[in-house]
Amino acid sequence: MSNVLPERLKFRHKILIPTTLLMVLVFLGYGFFNYQTQRETTRLNLEGQLRELADISASNVGNWVAGRVLMVENLAQNIGAQGLDRVQQLISRSVVAATFDFTYLGTQDGQYFLSPPDDMLPDDYDPRERPWYKDAVQAGGMILTEPYRDAGTQQLTVTLATRVHDARGEPVGVLGGDLVIDAIDRILNSVDLNGIGHAFLVDDKGMVLIHPRREWVGKRLAELLPEGAPQIGPGLSEVRVDGAARVVAFA
Repeated sequence: MSNVLPERLKFRHKILIPTTLLMVLVFLGYGFFNYQTQRETTRLNLEGQLRELADISASNVGNWVAGRVLMVENLAQNIGAQGLDRVQQLISRSVVAATFDFTYLGTQDGQYFLSPPDDMLPDDYDPRERPWYKDAVQAGGMILTEPYRDAGTQQLTVTLATRVHDARGEPVGVLGGDLVIDAIDRILNSVDLNGIGHAFLVDDKGMVLIHPRREWVGKRLAELLPEGAPQIGPGLSEVRVDGAARVVAFA
């Protein structure tokens, strides 16, 4: 008996050790598979949530702009129908003043109507030489300028401008309205990311237009994130900001 027992133990060890190793490998494999599955599920859920929030934000901003486009178009039609004698009255209406920082009409013969008045304009100011006038004439319709810093207010501004035609269809001039896009802050700040992120606005060239970090505004993402700027397009982009990993989705 004394010689048989060690032999049995050795045999059991030979069976137990590989079996234990196999079970460990199975559990490790299951754990890794479970981790990968949960990671992919989390990524898909996050991508879906970010995509939905990005689409909602983009739609809200688009609606904000579209409403002001319709206002400019309606105002241009009223000016065309009622004539230049009513221009100052039309562009000074309270609803127009509450929407645009400045509203103005430049005519084909160089006249300029502005609301509210600006005493800083030079006497030889010719609206026909301004980019908003030329671009609207060239486009033949509504234009939206690139954002720029207003010389007077220093606020980030865009201009909506469109051709004006009289009742006979003859061109009268160009109507413009200035919008301070800081107003979009309220739209983006309403996006709820449960305290783990924020919404911001960039143009198609990667220029930051609105961002909670004011020092980022007016700079390109490639400049702000030299380790790798996110690609503007569908899907998620992973970037590092101040050494921390961040996920970005665009719409």
